[in-house]
Amino acid sequence: MSKWKISTLRTFLQRQIDDQAKAVAVALESAEKAVIKAEEAANKRFESVNEFRQQLNDQTKTFMTRDEVETRFAAVAKDIAANTSRLDRTQGRDTGRSADLITWIAIGGLILSVVSRFIWP
Repeated sequence: MSKWKISTLRTFLQRQIDDQAKAVAVALESAEKAVIKAEEAANKRFESVNEFRQQLNDQTKTFMTRDEVETRFAAVAKDIAANTSRLDRTQGRDTGRSADLITWIAIGGLILSVVSRFIWP
């Protein structure tokens, strides 16, 4: 005769169910731990991203706006134009002075040559 009876079959099946229930419980616990770790990792990553975003915002506050840059460049361009004009006038005046000096030297040389002709014939 077989050793299996209703009671032994019931005990066997109950153990199978209990073992599977334990395995499912362990799997669920492991899955919950994995989910918690994944959430913690995601939170750390988001904190890091938020810190980086805040650094960019802080850095952006120190930048000049386009209008400020254009205003400053316009002022610099105006100063350069004024300096260029002043240099042009200075060079023109210096060129005129050089021409005047050469003219006076030529006149002086002419006078000396005329005088020397009369002194040393």
